[in-house]
Amino acid sequence: MAVTAPRPTARNRRADAPSGRPARRRGRIQWKGYLYALPALAVLTAFLLVPFGQLVQISLYHWDGVSASTWAGLANYTEIARNPQLRAGFLHSFVLILFFAVFPIVLALLLAAVTTRASRLRGVSFFRAVIFLPQVVAMVVTATAWTAIYAPDGILNTALRTFGLKAVTRP
Repeated sequence: MAVTAPRPTARNRRADAPSGRPARRRGRIQWKGYLYALPALAVLTAFLLVPFGQLVQISLYHWDGVSASTWAGLANYTEIARNPQLRAGFLHSFVLILFFAVFPIVLALLLAAVTTRASRLRGVSFFRAVIFLPQVVAMVVTATAWTAIYAPDGILNTALRTFGLKAVTRP
C-alpha cells in the first residue's frame, strides 16, 4: 500500500506562500494601488499635462492672444533657434536650473548616502549637523525678518503711518 501525501488545503497553501499571504493568481492585477494613486494622477493631469498640451498646441500658431490665430507649424521654434538673444536666455535659464536645482539635489543625496553608511565613524553627528545647519539658519533668518516687519514699530507699521494709514496699523 502506497503512502500518499495529504492533499493541500487552503491553510497549507497559505503557509507555503511567501510572507504568509495567499499566492496571487497569474495575470491578475491588484487595483487598490492604482486607486490610491488616482487622485494624484488626476491633479497631475489637470494642472500639468493638460496645460502642457495646450502650450504645445498654441505654440504651433501665430497668435497675439486677441485676434484670430493662423497656423505656423514649426516656424515659431525655428525663430527661437535662430534668435541669438532667445538662445542666450534659454542657456542662462538652463545654467540656473543646473546649478540651483540639479547640483544641490545630487550633492544632498550623495551626502545623505555617505552619512547613512558611515554611521560607525567618529564625528558623524558633527557632519550631519553641518549638513543640516544651512536649512535651520535659513528658517531662523526668515523668521527674524518677518518678526522685524510685523513688530509694532516695524517696517510695515512705519510704512502705513507714512502713507496716512495709522488706523490700519496693528500692535
